[in-house]
Amino acid sequence: PRERLAGAALEAWRFNATTPFLDAVRTCRSLRCLRDAHLQPRGGAAFNFPHFMIAGWSKSATTSVYQYLNDHPQVLSPTQKEPMLLTDRCTYPGGAMSCPPERVRDYIQHILKVHTFADSGGALAAYEATPRIMDAGPELAKHLAQLMPWVKLVALLREPVSRAMSK
Repeated sequence: PRERLAGAALEAWRFNATTPFLDAVRTCRSLRCLRDAHLQPRGGAAFNFPHFMIAGWSKSATTSVYQYLNDHPQVLSPTQKEPMLLTDRCTYPGGAMSCPPERVRDYIQHILKVHTFADSGGALAAYEATPRIMDAGPELAKHLAQLMPWVKLVALLREPVSRAMSK
């Protein structure tokens, strides 16, 4: 995996080659650190961190899906729905992604619950649900692909007329 992600955009590796994924991810306080942690030996972890993101628009069932997932035994639900870190807290000056470090740290540690994920041995799928991820468009998509290429995006869509009537 290191070879696949190696390139001009990547910084020096934060971990030595033998640091296990779960030990590495547990120390992360930034999105770049998460990226580097995913290059480490997996050691039996079933899921990535975070494993997926729910995106959509209002009245597209994101809250219902969030509630269903909260009851699933293999899912680590975030402490809040719609943390909006990537949509409201980050900016893209000159094409670069800039997020307040303290907000990113809180997002990783408290909203996504990295320590609970690591303590589970990577057996829980951590996620976030921010419908407005779709609104952020290609700028956010480009940075997510660079920083978290493993993340699965679950897009919830609804026929526009019934969505408008629901509002």
